[in-house]
Amino acid sequence: MTFLQFLDMLRHFMMARYIMSVLFNHPYTIDGDDLRLSHFDKNPIWLDVHLNDFGDPAYEFKSETAVRPWDGTYPAHSQFTGMVLATFTTRNGQIFQGVIHHTDSSFNEERSEHDVLQFQPWIFHGDSDRLGFWGGAVHIIGDRSLKENMAAFYRGTGLNADEAFPIEFVVSPDVLSEPVKGTIHGFGFYSAENVVSSVRWRVQKGVGSLFLSCCMLHT
Repeated sequence: MTFLQFLDMLRHFMMARYIMSVLFNHPYTIDGDDLRLSHFDKNPIWLDVHLNDFGDPAYEFKSETAVRPWDGTYPAHSQFTGMVLATFTTRNGQIFQGVIHHTDSSFNEERSEHDVLQFQPWIFHGDSDRLGFWGGAVHIIGDRSLKENMAAFYRGTGLNADEAFPIEFVVSPDVLSEPVKGTIHGFGFYSAENVVSSVRWRVQKGVGSLFLSCCMLHT
């Protein structure tokens, strides 16, 4: 057998191994944007496939937003990146189920002082509707997404800013071995490069109008 024949045989062997891995290992994944509250009721942690399973051929052709359920024991350790079920409590005591983005603690050398940036949380309204609190880089992309988030939140919950904020969130110790909790003071966004700000949008009940009421809470 020549060296070139050996390389060709090796190539076919590796291809066959990959095909067998894909055919006989069918990891369940879903697009992260399609996750519903019912998914978190069954699996309170969903892992980012491309960050947690990098190099695994079974996930090679999954989309960049693909996630899979946590496959270890609970409570989970903190060395993973993904989405975690959390409980959110508004200022007036209403409770919602929602999600925080959890980052592998081994890469978190310093936690941000802004929980809305660190965890980019959202709450569920019903099984599928998401009410988010992070508006992104407003100084670059504009404030359309931020305004849509605010309008959807107040319309969906029926709360005004004084009833809603601050919102406290916590992850159950049955889910994560290390305690995770935080506070949402308003709808967060980048108002300038590396400058995190928050804003609230009040709803006048019975009037149906929206007006911007609270300026920068954190910079």
